[in-house]
Amino acid sequence: ASGKAELQSHSERMASSSLLGDIGARDAFEAETMSNFGENVLGNSDTEHEILIPNVRKLDRNSLMNTPCSAEGAAKAIVGDESEVLLKQLNLANLKVWEVNEAGNALERTWVCQTPDAAADMGARFEALGEAQGHAVMATVVDEDANTLTVRCGTPALGSPSFNDFALAAKIEETDVSDLIKKVRKMWA
Repeated sequence: ASGKAELQSHSERMASSSLLGDIGARDAFEAETMSNFGENVLGNSDTEHEILIPNVRKLDRNSLMNTPCSAEGAAKAIVGDESEVLLKQLNLANLKVWEVNEAGNALERTWVCQTPDAAADMGARFEALGEAQGHAVMATVVDEDANTLTVRCGTPALGSPSFNDFALAAKIEETDVSDLIKKVRKMWA
């Protein structure tokens, strides 16, 4: 009975103490060892475990960003689960800045700029990047009233984003436009 109480109190402490949740293996508690739990599980009780937490944030976008635009990438429509996986790679830290547009034919992102001229300059930078990559940006739309730039990366012939659209969006995301975007003032109360 005391072994059960020990196991329950330890599991409650573990659940409340970790912000990351359970991220790996642990040593068995005394109550677990006494119950011969190892006899009922697959694997070897002497296995050594190494917990590696990869830096997914940089790895995923870099793999997309370092992929050149190609004829094969332009011909492949990305839909369904594959689209979701690439969107997760593109959108870091679960920030949903890039989305598939309502029509489902392009990736889309909007930036808030300092001025309408800054938005037009940013659009020109992204269009030049697309031309240099051999895969043009589908559209850049400047809203002068809101000082915003909306960029669409799509392949009209496919009716959905292509792999090149995801690669170009990753390259756009890594382009330095800090001189053009609206600065947000942080106020401390």
